[in-house]
Amino acid sequence: MSEERFNRLEGMMTQLIGMVGNVLNEQQSMKSDIATLKSDVGTLKGDVATLKSDVGTLKSDVATLKSDVSALKEEMSVVNQRLDRIEKQNASFHDTITYLMDKSNKHDHDIHVLQQRLIRQV
Repeated sequence: MSEERFNRLEGMMTQLIGMVGNVLNEQQSMKSDIATLKSDVGTLKGDVATLKSDVGTLKSDVATLKSDVSALKEEMSVVNQRLDRIEKQNASFHDTITYLMDKSNKHDHDIHVLQQRLIRQV
């Protein structure tokens, strides 16, 4: 082999060795990135599991709140019915109280008149 050909082969070998070294460095970097990604995926899976658990808890809480709101609506309906009855009775009581006050005033007047008659007779 000629010297020139040998030098050219040596240069190609040097380039090849350099390229293989670069590929190995990149491969090592990729392995490190893959390990980081695997770790991140593991963390994400844990986070997703936590979120699923939280969503389950929230669904349960919402169901409880719906039940509580339904119960409150029923109680409010009963309270509104009672309030309507009280308001109707209140109007009746007002009429009765007005009547009794009028009667009381009339009786006071009658008593006063009787007292005046007694005083005059004495």
